[in-house]
Amino acid sequence: MPQTVISIYFYLQKPPTNNTFFGRVLLNTKEINAVLFEWIDHWIIGQNFCPFARPVRLKESINITLSDAKNVEQMMTILEQACQSLLSNPDRSTTLVTFTHGAKDFFSFLDWVDTANLLIQQCNWEGVFQLATFHPDYLFDGEPVDSPTHYTNRAPLPILHIIREAEISTVMPSQKEADVIVARNQARCEALGTDFFVHQFKGWQARLHQAIE
Repeated sequence: MPQTVISIYFYLQKPPTNNTFFGRVLLNTKEINAVLFEWIDHWIIGQNFCPFARPVRLKESINITLSDAKNVEQMMTILEQACQSLLSNPDRSTTLVTFTHGAKDFFSFLDWVDTANLLIQQCNWEGVFQLATFHPDYLFDGEPVDSPTHYTNRAPLPILHIIREAEISTVMPSQKEADVIVARNQARCEALGTDFFVHQFKGWQARLHQAIE
Protein backbone atom coordinates (compact mmCIF):
# COMPACT_ATOMS: atom_id res chain seq x y z
CA MET A 1 0.00 0.00 0.00
CA PRO A 2 1.35 3.50 -0.80
CA GLN A 3 2.42 5.42 2.26
CA THR A 4 2.52 9.08 3.15
CA VAL A 5 6.03 10.32 2.50
CA ILE A 6 7.81 13.17 4.24
CA SER A 7 10.57 14.74 2.16
CA ILE A 8 12.87 17.36 3.64
CA TYR A 9 15.06 19.74 1.63
CA PHE A 10 17.19 22.12 3.64
CA TYR A 11 19.79 24.67 2.60
CA LEU A 12 21.44 24.28 5.99
CA GLN A 13 24.36 22.25 7.24
CA LYS A 14 23.22 18.68 7.88
CA PRO A 15 20.23 16.36 7.36
CA PRO A 16 17.47 16.95 9.93
CA THR A 17 16.10 14.46 12.42
CA ASN A 18 12.82 14.90 14.29
CA ASN A 19 14.51 17.56 16.44
CA THR A 20 17.48 19.19 14.79
CA PHE A 21 19.54 22.26 15.62
CA PHE A 22 20.85 24.36 12.73
CA GLY A 23 22.99 27.00 14.37
CA ARG A 24 20.40 28.77 16.53
CA VAL A 25 17.40 27.21 14.76
CA LEU A 26 15.58 24.19 16.16
CA LEU A 27 13.35 22.36 13.71
CA ASN A 28 10.94 19.81 15.15
CA THR A 29 9.91 18.21 11.87
CA LYS A 30 7.62 15.69 13.56
CA GLU A 31 5.56 18.50 15.10
CA ILE A 32 5.52 20.51 11.86
CA ASN A 33 4.13 17.53 9.98
CA ALA A 34 1.60 16.84 12.75
CA VAL A 35 0.26 20.39 12.42
CA LEU A 36 0.07 20.13 8.63
CA PHE A 37 -1.88 16.87 8.77
CA GLU A 38 -4.24 18.30 11.39
CA TRP A 39 -4.87 21.21 9.02
CA ILE A 40 -5.57 18.75 6.18
CA ASP A 41 -7.79 16.47 8.30
CA HIS A 42 -9.73 19.06 10.32
CA TRP A 43 -9.90 21.89 7.84
CA ILE A 44 -9.48 20.84 4.21
CA ILE A 45 -11.20 17.47 4.63
CA GLY A 46 -13.25 18.20 7.74
CA GLN A 47 -14.93 21.22 6.16
CA ASN A 48 -14.92 19.55 2.72
CA PHE A 49 -13.13 22.48 1.12
CA CYS A 50 -11.47 20.15 -1.39
CA PRO A 51 -13.19 16.94 -2.58
CA PHE A 52 -9.83 15.81 -3.97
CA ALA A 53 -8.25 15.63 -0.51
CA ARG A 54 -10.19 12.84 1.20
CA PRO A 55 -9.46 9.99 -1.26
CA VAL A 56 -5.72 10.72 -1.46
CA ARG A 57 -5.53 10.99 2.34
CA LEU A 58 -7.31 7.66 2.76
CA LYS A 59 -4.87 5.90 0.45
CA GLU A 60 -1.93 7.64 2.16
CA SER A 61 -0.55 9.11 -1.05
CA ILE A 62 0.13 12.64 0.14
CA ASN A 63 3.76 13.73 0.11
CA ILE A 64 4.82 16.63 2.33
CA THR A 65 8.08 18.33 1.37
CA LEU A 66 9.51 20.70 3.97
CA SER A 67 11.96 23.33 2.75
CA ASP A 68 13.75 26.24 4.34
CA ALA A 69 14.14 27.98 0.95
CA LYS A 70 14.29 31.73 1.43
CA ASN A 71 14.42 33.05 -2.15
CA VAL A 72 12.90 32.38 -5.55
CA GLU A 73 15.93 30.52 -6.90
CA GLN A 74 15.90 28.03 -4.02
CA MET A 75 12.14 27.65 -4.34
CA MET A 76 12.42 26.80 -8.04
CA THR A 77 15.03 24.14 -7.32
CA ILE A 78 12.84 22.51 -4.67
CA LEU A 79 9.69 22.73 -6.81
CA GLU A 80 11.40 21.13 -9.81
CA GLN A 81 12.76 18.33 -7.61
CA ALA A 82 9.32 17.76 -6.13
CA CYS A 83 7.70 17.56 -9.58
CA GLN A 84 10.36 15.17 -10.82
CA SER A 85 9.82 13.02 -7.74
CA LEU A 86 6.08 12.83 -8.47
CA LEU A 87 6.80 11.80 -12.04
CA SER A 88 9.08 9.04 -10.75
CA ASN A 89 6.59 7.81 -8.14
CA PRO A 90 3.17 7.18 -9.69
CA ASP A 91 1.77 5.90 -6.36
CA ARG A 92 2.08 9.39 -4.90
CA SER A 93 -0.93 11.51 -5.74
CA THR A 94 0.17 14.95 -4.64
CA THR A 95 2.93 16.95 -2.95
CA LEU A 96 2.67 19.89 -0.59
CA VAL A 97 5.91 21.88 -0.85
CA THR A 98 5.90 23.68 2.49
CA PHE A 99 8.21 26.56 3.35
CA THR A 100 9.32 26.82 6.96
CA HIS A 101 11.22 30.10 6.63
CA GLY A 102 10.54 31.76 3.26
CA ALA A 103 7.70 33.73 1.66
CA LYS A 104 6.29 34.93 4.97
CA ASP A 105 4.89 38.05 3.30
CA PHE A 106 1.82 37.15 1.25
CA PHE A 107 2.56 39.51 -1.63
CA SER A 108 6.12 38.22 -1.88
CA PHE A 109 4.63 34.75 -1.94
CA LEU A 110 2.52 35.74 -4.94
CA ASP A 111 5.78 36.55 -6.77
CA TRP A 112 6.95 33.03 -5.93
CA VAL A 113 3.67 31.66 -7.29
CA ASP A 114 4.10 33.50 -10.60
CA THR A 115 7.62 32.10 -10.96
CA ALA A 116 6.46 28.62 -9.97
CA ASN A 117 3.76 28.62 -12.66
CA LEU A 118 6.35 29.81 -15.18
CA LEU A 119 8.53 26.84 -14.22
CA ILE A 120 5.61 24.46 -14.87
CA GLN A 121 5.27 25.98 -18.35
CA GLN A 122 8.99 25.90 -19.11
CA CYS A 123 9.25 22.24 -18.12
CA ASN A 124 6.26 21.35 -20.34
CA TRP A 125 4.26 20.17 -17.34
CA GLU A 126 1.08 22.03 -18.26
CA GLY A 127 -1.66 19.42 -18.41
CA VAL A 128 0.40 17.20 -16.10
CA PHE A 129 0.57 19.32 -12.96
CA GLN A 130 -1.22 22.35 -11.65
CA LEU A 131 -0.46 24.36 -8.54
CA ALA A 132 -2.79 25.28 -5.72
CA THR A 133 -1.51 27.85 -3.26
CA PHE A 134 -1.95 28.39 0.47
CA HIS A 135 -0.56 31.00 2.83
CA PRO A 136 -1.19 32.09 6.44
CA ASP A 137 -2.28 35.53 5.20
CA TYR A 138 -4.02 34.51 1.97
CA LEU A 139 -6.32 37.17 0.53
CA PHE A 140 -8.76 36.77 -2.34
CA ASP A 141 -8.87 39.76 -4.65
CA GLY A 142 -12.07 41.73 -4.26
CA GLU A 143 -13.03 40.24 -0.90
CA PRO A 144 -13.09 42.34 2.29
CA VAL A 145 -9.91 41.87 4.32
CA ASP A 146 -11.88 40.51 7.28
CA SER A 147 -13.94 38.06 5.22
CA PRO A 148 -13.84 34.48 6.53
CA THR A 149 -13.74 33.21 2.93
CA HIS A 150 -9.98 33.81 2.82
CA TYR A 151 -9.56 30.84 5.15
CA THR A 152 -10.29 28.32 2.40
CA ASN A 153 -6.75 29.05 1.17
CA ARG A 154 -5.07 29.85 4.46
CA ALA A 155 -2.61 27.34 5.85
CA PRO A 156 -0.28 27.32 8.86
CA LEU A 157 2.72 27.80 6.53
CA PRO A 158 3.18 28.92 2.89
CA ILE A 159 2.49 25.98 0.58
CA LEU A 160 2.80 25.24 -3.13
CA HIS A 161 0.52 22.27 -3.67
CA ILE A 162 1.41 20.18 -6.73
CA ILE A 163 -1.65 18.38 -8.08
CA ARG A 164 -1.79 15.77 -10.83
CA GLU A 165 -4.31 17.10 -13.32
CA ALA A 166 -5.38 13.58 -14.29
CA GLU A 167 -6.50 12.88 -10.72
CA ILE A 168 -8.24 16.16 -10.03
CA SER A 169 -10.18 15.93 -13.29
CA THR A 170 -11.94 12.83 -11.95
CA VAL A 171 -13.32 14.93 -9.07
CA MET A 172 -13.86 18.21 -10.94
CA PRO A 173 -14.35 17.33 -14.60
CA SER A 174 -15.43 20.84 -15.62
CA GLN A 175 -15.13 24.47 -14.63
CA LYS A 176 -18.81 24.41 -13.70
CA GLU A 177 -18.13 21.88 -10.93
CA ALA A 178 -15.17 23.96 -9.76
CA ASP A 179 -17.35 27.07 -9.55
CA VAL A 180 -19.95 25.18 -7.51
CA ILE A 181 -17.24 24.09 -5.04
CA VAL A 182 -15.94 27.66 -4.69
CA ALA A 183 -19.44 29.02 -4.00
CA ARG A 184 -20.14 26.23 -1.52
CA ASN A 185 -16.86 26.86 0.30
CA GLN A 186 -17.58 30.58 0.55
CA ALA A 187 -21.01 29.90 2.00
CA ARG A 188 -19.53 27.42 4.49
CA CYS A 189 -16.93 29.95 5.66
CA GLU A 190 -19.55 32.65 6.07
CA ALA A 191 -21.67 30.28 8.14
CA LEU A 192 -18.78 29.30 10.41
CA GLY A 193 -17.53 32.86 10.84
CA THR A 194 -14.05 34.29 11.26
CA ASP A 195 -13.77 33.49 14.98
CA PHE A 196 -14.02 29.76 14.27
CA PHE A 197 -11.02 29.85 11.98
CA VAL A 198 -8.95 32.30 14.03
CA HIS A 199 -9.16 30.11 17.13
CA GLN A 200 -7.94 27.02 15.31
CA PHE A 201 -5.29 28.93 13.41
CA LYS A 202 -3.76 30.51 16.50
CA GLY A 203 -3.26 27.10 18.07
CA TRP A 204 -1.46 25.73 15.03
CA GLN A 205 0.74 28.78 14.66
CA ALA A 206 1.74 28.70 18.33
CA ARG A 207 2.86 25.07 17.92
CA LEU A 208 4.75 25.90 14.74
CA HIS A 209 6.50 28.82 16.41
CA GLN A 210 7.92 26.42 18.98
CA ALA A 211 8.74 23.76 16.37
CA ILE A 212 10.57 26.12 14.01
CA GLU A 213 12.10 28.75 16.25
